[in-house]
Amino acid sequence: MPLAFFLPKYWVTWVGLAAMRAVEPLSYPAQRRVGNAIGMLLRRLPLSYLRIARRNIALCLPELSPSEQECLLNRHCESLGMALCETADTWWSTDRRLNQLAEVQGLHHLQAALAKGRGAILVGGHFTTIEISTRILGTVVPLNVVYRPMKNALLSHIMFSSFCRHGNPIPKDDIRTMVRALKNNEAVWFAPDQSYRNKGAAMANFFGIPAASNPATSRLARISGAAVMTYFGERLPGNAGYRVVIGPAFDNFPGVDPVEDVERYNRLLEAQVRLVPEQYLWVHRRFKGLSGDYPDYYGRDSRNPAPHGTTAALMPILRKATLADVPALNALIARSARVLSSEDYRAPQIEGALRGAFGVDTQLLADETYFVVEDGGQIVGCGGWSFRSTLFGGDARAGRDPSTLDPATEAAKIRAFFVDPSHARRGIGSLLLEHCEKQARAHGYTQVELMATLPGVRLYAARGYVGAPQVHIDVGSGETIEFIPMRKALEPV
Repeated sequence: MPLAFFLPKYWVTWVGLAAMRAVEPLSYPAQRRVGNAIGMLLRRLPLSYLRIARRNIALCLPELSPSEQECLLNRHCESLGMALCETADTWWSTDRRLNQLAEVQGLHHLQAALAKGRGAILVGGHFTTIEISTRILGTVVPLNVVYRPMKNALLSHIMFSSFCRHGNPIPKDDIRTMVRALKNNEAVWFAPDQSYRNKGAAMANFFGIPAASNPATSRLARISGAAVMTYFGERLPGNAGYRVVIGPAFDNFPGVDPVEDVERYNRLLEAQVRLVPEQYLWVHRRFKGLSGDYPDYYGRDSRNPAPHGTTAALMPILRKATLADVPALNALIARSARVLSSEDYRAPQIEGALRGAFGVDTQLLADETYFVVEDGGQIVGCGGWSFRSTLFGGDARAGRDPSTLDPATEAAKIRAFFVDPSHARRGIGSLLLEHCEKQARAHGYTQVELMATLPGVRLYAARGYVGAPQVHIDVGSGETIEFIPMRKALEPV
């Protein structure tokens, strides 16, 4: 070990390592009690990471009530405390002890992949059990573990030494070594679920929110021909130990679109997070955007404590709309139309439009192409895009056409944009529109078109849309309403 690790700046680290070393020989039930105690202490400290965790839980699991979200945060802290004990087990416990605590499922999936001679890529996620889960797998199969060195050089040295005793560590940027291992018919594990903003990054939905993601899994699978499968571990209730599960190899992977590949993985990850939500690593700022155009979900002071007695302001949340949102969406659309359209349309026109031309199209929700913006837990804007032929109108409008558009020759549709009057002219519409354009572009469309209301023309014109001659749409009771067809060519990525 380098003598530099004994300098005073590492003394606190040595104290922590000594504490972890003392925890490792304890029985598993005793470790659970120690981990819970550490978690209770963490929960009471004014740590910026707890505010990040609270924000992520609110972003990803909005269906939970505020009290349920706080309860989940408490359990997450206990899980973080237990993760420290598990790290000690990962670094110093014997294979025999870990095998007694673990149940490995799906090993035949990995064996079948390796039998083809092209290696196997195991993709996991950043759960609090990440350290011990990879160690458990390394006890039953030779494993290459892709890792990120820690900022603390001493801890990084200890971690690397542990990996070398129980597997083969590969730095996260060493693609060549990963490919070489796969070509040698070996298994390579990594977790591509954290924010990635380097060259080649892509915005892919995670819990319905665009997140900067690493599409390297697709590239690695294409280069090597290796099968790709999930590997997730979970800490079982009480003192039951651990269950780790290797999923079946992905069919037709990689696909033609790396973003769709990432979202396919994300959906599997989301299912695992919902299974053990307290064990996901919520303290990571997952939703950092690729540029300043994306919402700042955490705020500039997300790592600085808010003044005592105050609550840090939360940025608006953009997420996919669900069927549970329909009542709130109908109310928002009516409120938006009656207030923001009053200078351009007469009341009978607005009320007629609300019976069909304005409204929720649940086909968009089923297609997962309709989005809402939340502020303080309230929906304040909505809008979407579509790969179907219907240009406008809610469920009540007759003559809607669900046929699929051809990206090579037809324009994607921009659909049903409405903003709460209390949030008008605050960038909500622009946020939704940019997101929908990016989604359409990612699906191969080079043009988008829409049917604009008269008050909406100003927004769309400012974003590069070009209008056609005005049209009049029948809204019943002898009333018509004026719309402007508009179109825009999307710039290539």
